[in-house]
Amino acid sequence: MRSQYLTGACHIEISRLCPPLCALLLAMLSVGESRAEFLLDFQKDLAGSSISTDATHSAGFPGVTNQTPYLRNGSFELGEVVTDADGNEYYHMITGSLADGFIQDVYIARHATQVYKWGSPATSDGVGTVSASGGASNFSIDGNYMNPLGTNLDTINSGNGSANPTRVIMRQIVNDGEIMMEFLKDKFNGKPKISQMLNAPGDITQLFDIDMRNSTYSDPASDAPVLNQMWLGGVDVPDDGGFFDVIAGPGEPTGTSTQNITGGQYIYTDGAGFIGSDGSYTYYDGGDMNLNQNWASFFDHTEANPWSYDTNRPTP
Repeated sequence: MRSQYLTGACHIEISRLCPPLCALLLAMLSVGESRAEFLLDFQKDLAGSSISTDATHSAGFPGVTNQTPYLRNGSFELGEVVTDADGNEYYHMITGSLADGFIQDVYIARHATQVYKWGSPATSDGVGTVSASGGASNFSIDGNYMNPLGTNLDTINSGNGSANPTRVIMRQIVNDGEIMMEFLKDKFNGKPKISQMLNAPGDITQLFDIDMRNSTYSDPASDAPVLNQMWLGGVDVPDDGGFFDVIAGPGEPTGTSTQNITGGQYIYTDGAGFIGSDGSYTYYDGGDMNLNQNWASFFDHTEANPWSYDTNRPTP
């Protein structure tokens, strides 16, 4: 019997995949199977919340419509605030939809008392407290919208790589029907699993999966299981010549590895930002997160690229 799996508008015929991929694909796409301190199932937690494409904000502010679906709660239509069994509070935000081919579900710890501030200089109290995201956490100047292409070494902190990963869980799926990618971090102190599958029936099927959830952010030594396989199709491919296992060495059984796997061999050290944010990463070879990059070089001046302020706007 031919089985099929439907996720929103992205339709994939499971029977047309190689058998080892079927179980993994179903696991990647099955919503509600992830278990953690909170459930990453792309569903709201509070009765008063809703997923909407419209934002009315509050009295005195114009509304906008036909936006990317997002989880809203309260008069300012921010994300939910939820509490774990120990009384710790977290912001919960859902963005996108499976039907549109992109969806993200995030829980991030929020500070118990420190209210977010905004303005230039940032002196006005905002709505809600700061989170473990980091980025201009000293309120010396506004963050991402002033310099979204900056680095953590800039005077204006963009927030790139600044969050404390031990205080965040998240799940993100991107799926256009041929390429499906999932980022799954379902334990606060656990590293993520990253999966990618390319499926062009009759031509090529490729699978990459690295599961770093076997180690915590204080474990620099455990290497993550890695799967990297490819199936070629077509009339010109021999029946026994279309499968490649990149991880297994020549002549080695599938699932074995002669490679030196270092994926997952890194640690995170808490920083001086709120809730341990603005910390540092150390990799097995002594390297860091390589944040000191000129992200402005990616700014395309030939496209309509709105920039809120002339300050820090990349020059041609």
